[in-house]
Amino acid sequence: MTRRFMSLVTGGLVLSLALAGCSSDADQGPQQIELPAGDKQVEILGSFSGDEATLFEAALVDVEQRTGVDITYTPAPNFNQEMSDRIAAGNLPDIALYPEPNLLLSQKTSMVALDDIVNLPALQDTLVPGMDALARDAQGKTWGLPIRANIKSVVWYSQKAFKAHGYTAPTTDAELSALVKKIKADGGTPWCLGVESGSSTGWTATDWIEDYVLRMSGAEDYRKWAAGEIPFHSDLFNQAALKFKSVWDPAGNVAGGAQAVASTSFATVDDGMFTSNPNCYLMRQGSFFTGFLPLNVQENMDSEVGVFPLPATEGGTQGVVGRAELAAAFTKDADVQAVLNRMLSDLFGGTWAKAGGWLSPHITFDGRKYPNETVRSIAAILYSAQVFVYDASDLMPETVGNGAFTQSVTKWIKGEMTLDQMTAAIDAAWAAS
Repeated sequence: MTRRFMSLVTGGLVLSLALAGCSSDADQGPQQIELPAGDKQVEILGSFSGDEATLFEAALVDVEQRTGVDITYTPAPNFNQEMSDRIAAGNLPDIALYPEPNLLLSQKTSMVALDDIVNLPALQDTLVPGMDALARDAQGKTWGLPIRANIKSVVWYSQKAFKAHGYTAPTTDAELSALVKKIKADGGTPWCLGVESGSSTGWTATDWIEDYVLRMSGAEDYRKWAAGEIPFHSDLFNQAALKFKSVWDPAGNVAGGAQAVASTSFATVDDGMFTSNPNCYLMRQGSFFTGFLPLNVQENMDSEVGVFPLPATEGGTQGVVGRAELAAAFTKDADVQAVLNRMLSDLFGGTWAKAGGWLSPHITFDGRKYPNETVRSIAAILYSAQVFVYDASDLMPETVGNGAFTQSVTKWIKGEMTLDQMTAAIDAAWAAS
């Protein structure tokens, strides 16, 4: 949703992340395609505001120094409306950073295809699989590429609690099921799970189901479902929903019981996980959640927190669901080319990575720039994924993804709807959109 933003990573994998992407900072990125000269001025329009805008502008200093181009960043908190107004007025930025791909593709007639500006094959070699296709049209043209990623699909746990009980992070769905049984046999409660989020209650549940659609049905069918080509009343959705239900419905699986899931806040559900007597041991949540952890945990993250990817089911896809900001071009000149070549490369974002809240979409990014081992471990989940897919509910019409889907899944969890009633309600919203 718009509001949200591994087995335990082995030392060897963390080391490979730390050493990856160590190409010289003197490099300008992918080989340039010759274009007409510009005026050494580039405007970038984006939705970053407040602290994020400050961090983005700090990251742009390096781009300016490497390219000799003066970059102006214009924040647009109401980005969708701002872009529509500027296109209508013919007042286009040189580059825009889209928070989701559907709006980008709907406005492509005003853009320059990135195939005509950057060395796309070189970027595809370093991007996480699937990220190069987020804003590709049916004709195979690429109109946007990611500069930053946020991922879901992360399971969090307390290192101290795991060590005290001799638990190890699972690498398969079968191992995760065995761990859940072991925790219950030891008198504990396996899952921390809450989907309450004010008017947006239910988005945590949609994330869970999206994760299982990907893991059980693969990326191609996931994309078809997100686009409305496969309905909610399909086997694809039903099996994913029932897999999610196997997490929260069995007695003793969730802190507070199944009846508390809908009323427990997603933001504080983990608080009892890091106590001396944990009330739960596992939480699936996005990479953004580092900022929601208890303050004492944030201060000692590497000794407190462990993460692993939500495992795929047997024979399934070990991918990640997430979001990304996508850069699109409206001007075709050497200045825009130079800025994009740097900004879209694995050399961009080091200062932002160090500050936190930023994951490079490039497998070859220098992992030593991340602030701690926990973030490097989260990055490793992204970089080891078979495929990255965009958060499905954000690709759906607003009345579906952020409306009927979140509302109906909440009613289902509360026992106010059957699975068939839930899927019928969401499909009806699709038909009316």
